[in-house]
Amino acid sequence: MGKSIMRKVFDGLFYVAIGKYTGFILSLVIAGILSRILNPSDFGVMSLATICITFFTLFCDLGIGTAIIQNKTLDENNYRELFTFSFIIGIAISCCVILFSYLYGSFYESEKLTTLCHIMALSLFFNALNTIPNGLLYKEKMFRFLAIRNVTIQLAGGGLAILCAYRGLGVYALTIQPIFTAIASFITCYVHQPIRPSLHFTKETFSKIFSYSGFQFLFNIINFFSRNIDNLLVGKYLGVKPLGFYDKSYRLVMLPLENTSNLLSSVVHPVFADFQDRKDEQIHYYEKIVFLLAFIGFPMSAFFYFTSYDLILFIFGDQWIESVPLFRILSLSIGFQMILSSSGSIFQATNETRLLFISGLISTICNVIAMIVGIFIFKSLIILAWALVISFTINFIQCYVLLYIYNFKRKIYYFIRQLRMPLELGITLSVMLFAISKIVYSKVHFINLTVYTIATIIVVLIYVAVRKPFDLTKIKQLISKHS
Repeated sequence: MGKSIMRKVFDGLFYVAIGKYTGFILSLVIAGILSRILNPSDFGVMSLATICITFFTLFCDLGIGTAIIQNKTLDENNYRELFTFSFIIGIAISCCVILFSYLYGSFYESEKLTTLCHIMALSLFFNALNTIPNGLLYKEKMFRFLAIRNVTIQLAGGGLAILCAYRGLGVYALTIQPIFTAIASFITCYVHQPIRPSLHFTKETFSKIFSYSGFQFLFNIINFFSRNIDNLLVGKYLGVKPLGFYDKSYRLVMLPLENTSNLLSSVVHPVFADFQDRKDEQIHYYEKIVFLLAFIGFPMSAFFYFTSYDLILFIFGDQWIESVPLFRILSLSIGFQMILSSSGSIFQATNETRLLFISGLISTICNVIAMIVGIFIFKSLIILAWALVISFTINFIQCYVLLYIYNFKRKIYYFIRQLRMPLELGITLSVMLFAISKIVYSKVHFINLTVYTIATIIVVLIYVAVRKPFDLTKIKQLISKHS
């Protein structure tokens, strides 16, 4: 049965990874082009609008998407009732955004911000409608279809945004992609997974869902504030332009993390939920996932730290140079955050959304303290970045203490030993890149990035060949299934 678990995980990861990391590259290309057409202030005000829309998006889902995946007793009538409920919620939330945006724009003294929120309210309606069809596709593990859908929509939406920016639409061009994505995602999901609305509701349907999704929704709320309060405060007290620099560096750090998190939650939760009564197997294979994430995350952290200057200027252009020190500092947290991105899925798959909520609450408190120190006490983005790195490290520790000691009932030692070899590789790579940074330099950013990339690949390959952290024979057998 263990092989069945890992085969399902690998099958899902194979297709979802292709979609996510193709999307990752597309995101960098699209962001790089838009960053050269628009200015930092445009991205700053759009960041504020995105925070508003993201917050209200939480109420469109209410944790129902993950509950659909986890609950095995829901039937077609339940899905029909939930679909009608999502339609009502979508209309209500969109109207709330339109009304709230007047107050929101007034707080930041920006009519442009109000207009952006009005435009993007349309995406909320379709995101709400998409909750049930999208959840069913993940429950049925339609990973190949979802990967193709996501890449196609991202490419089309990004192309439209670039065209509109080039034609002089300004900051409003940044609204094209999220709106297009919401509409196109719903249409493709609904065509593939049509659901007829129901004209009545039953208590049974909502008791099945909200007994699980309640803590998930609360976690989503506090996690939202934990991840976005910094942008709100920076935009208000330090200015929209500094927010543009801060948001650009933070988003670039989060881009690989979000893709990894979405990849894992898309696959691990649906697959592990099928084995929710066999926790020993879940633990065993989850630790393999932790090892793999650490093996990717710690070297990535070292690579981003030493390439920060060339990476920022090569992708976004010279006008974004003030983002470089922020990106360099925040990149130190990538290893821990890469691993942490998988914790939500395993809390969900083991029916412990209560512990997930507690961990999220502690994380929010730590992050808020970090923001107070950086924004209000020192009034410095650099101090804010350092404070957040410390906060992320503390949150990493408390999350896995909760997961192992209180959920798995397992000694934390078993988790720590998964990090030993990845940390060893990360330190080795850091020493090598530091040495290269002292002897190799070109004014051409692409050349510097090429040198660092080649050196990183060589170090990783030598380490894998010497230390043999993976069973390459089994990996080849799994890959051959898809060749």
